[in-house]
Amino acid sequence: MLLVSTCVLTLTHKHDKQIPPVHVNLAEVSVTTARVYSEMLLVSPCVRSSVLTLTHKHDKQISPVHVNLAEVSVTTALVYPEMLLVSPCVRSSVLTLTHKHDKQISPVHVNLAEVSVTTALVYPEMLLVSPCVRSSVLTLTHKHDKQIPPVHVNLAEVSITTALVYPEMLPVSPCVRSSVLTLTHKHDKQIPPVHVNLAEVIALQKPIEAKVWAVPVPVFDCGKEVSEWFNNLLGRPSSTFRLVYYATQQPRLLRSSTNRIYKFTKNDTGALPDETPFNLINEASVDDLNTRLQLTDRVSHRSFRPNFILQGALPYAEDNWKFLKIGNVVFEILKPCTRCVLTTIDPETGVRNPNTEPLETLKSYRQIEDPEVRRSAGNSPRMGLQLTLRSAPGQWVTLDDPIYVA
Repeated sequence: MLLVSTCVLTLTHKHDKQIPPVHVNLAEVSVTTARVYSEMLLVSPCVRSSVLTLTHKHDKQISPVHVNLAEVSVTTALVYPEMLLVSPCVRSSVLTLTHKHDKQISPVHVNLAEVSVTTALVYPEMLLVSPCVRSSVLTLTHKHDKQIPPVHVNLAEVSITTALVYPEMLPVSPCVRSSVLTLTHKHDKQIPPVHVNLAEVIALQKPIEAKVWAVPVPVFDCGKEVSEWFNNLLGRPSSTFRLVYYATQQPRLLRSSTNRIYKFTKNDTGALPDETPFNLINEASVDDLNTRLQLTDRVSHRSFRPNFILQGALPYAEDNWKFLKIGNVVFEILKPCTRCVLTTIDPETGVRNPNTEPLETLKSYRQIEDPEVRRSAGNSPRMGLQLTLRSAPGQWVTLDDPIYVA
């Protein structure tokens, strides 16, 4: 049953009073239609037994999405008027939520292109988890098993800053000589370089804790001057971000979910990267990708931020490799590198590609085929390899070293 009163839509079940009504403030609804995004016309909806399935009419590489409508519980400002103080902004598929008045509350950024939805259709155990948010703290509890301790997440403290959110970081060029880190801006010579003596940082600072994907890591604070330099560059208050330096020779701890599919060892994570410290791109694969792109959308290997660039192989031959030897240094290939919207930002200028390329083209032919891996990666396409060191540390890799594969 539908009932509309003073711009509030209320949905109730005619017979089952156990189903609570749902309220929607229509005055607050911002509608997006196929007039704005004509791609929506290619989406085919189907509802069976309260499960909504969305499929692409033509592109079978795009996995269907399932939503159990019986489980959808809508919370609006009718219940929590504090939500009216949250200001959303979407730019190049990144959603930013900020508080309109309280600047002490840090903004939260969500890369919508990377969101992979897992529902109780896949993991019915999720139905037993009860979420509760109070004063920006999310608490997850098990509805029945009190032996499972609750988990608390301070949403106000969750902030990972990368060039996805601040592409202005891409023109920053780092250089280390004799333990002195120098940061310069590639294009704007009006911005003076800043220097950090890393040996002094290690000698004078005590390690503090930061987090990478919720895993605690020890770091040194590199000081006020360089942090202010970055904040000025990004147009943020001087206390917003701090530049830190990894404070140990040991790799950081593994995420609890890391080995669900791929077999990392405790030495494979490196310091601060997402997954592994080494990434390789096959130049022939980039060349093949460019044959599929419009001239104005073509890219170089720099869009994929590799440590190593391989020449002389066939396009995508790397898909079947297990090990690499560069010179005398052996690496194991742990996984393909799945790509995000950072590939759509020009690494030289920091400007986003208006056609979301090369990511959209990669999605059309470089999807992971294994169903279990695909559930984890979502629609992120593969391009390049994630490597980890298998030789003893301390050896050298140089330009033009021969590369052997197995």
